[in-house]
Amino acid sequence: MFCFMCRIIKKFIEKSGTKDLVEVFCSICMLEFFF
Repeated sequence: MFCFMCRIIKKFIEKSGTKDLVEVFCSICMLEFFF
């Protein structure tokens, strides 16, 4: 669920230019998903 939200947020934030923040957010999410 959390990872799914990350993907949606990523699409919106890519336009505004804070992509690096989303990449960190997504990577943390994926770590939680695996553990």
